[in-house]
Amino acid sequence: MRPQKFSSAMLLPDYMKKSILWIKCFFNDWINSINIGKAKANSRIEALFGDDSYFLTFNYTKTLEEIYRIPSNKVCHIHGDLKTRMFFGHGDDTDYTNVYQEFATGAEDVLASIDRELRKNTSEAYKKHEDFFHTLTLKESKIESIYFFGFSFSEVDQYYLQRLFGSLPTFTLKVFFNDYDDKIKIEKYKDVLKKLGFEGQFECYHI
Repeated sequence: MRPQKFSSAMLLPDYMKKSILWIKCFFNDWINSINIGKAKANSRIEALFGDDSYFLTFNYTKTLEEIYRIPSNKVCHIHGDLKTRMFFGHGDDTDYTNVYQEFATGAEDVLASIDRELRKNTSEAYKKHEDFFHTLTLKESKIESIYFFGFSFSEVDQYYLQRLFGSLPTFTLKVFFNDYDDKIKIEKYKDVLKKLGFEGQFECYHI
């Protein structure tokens, strides 16, 4: 029996998938290479903290715990940290199989699977930290203000705000944006929060 011949074109999609999925490994390696040992606390940021503050962080490092001395039970690393599974990726749920079929016939299933593999699983991340979100909704927590710092308001991460606002009387809350962002961006952020059900007030802070 003669061995079956495979063209490079037939093998390319599988090779491409394996190569692209290495992004996850490279991302983990990059996070593990970050050294916060020489970082210093910013006194203006620190002044915003109180003993009753809680932190929902999208930073994979332990900056809050090690540099700002925040108790770990007050910090939620929603996308994981150096010692746990890390979540990252895009938030597009669209199935592009038919689109791929138009220009990459025979590779559409592989390309669609790459999309799925690189999608950030926000619902799983939320469930993993559901107790933290529950704490924020308790009466004794008395959440009155929310400060955003470095948050991009990207569509993929809006899921967490939607879940939080769905459990809080938002009309009693006040949101603070960092005035580092220009007025146009801040207005866009306001629109995002309103669409997510926020009914409270908006302010800015400076550091």
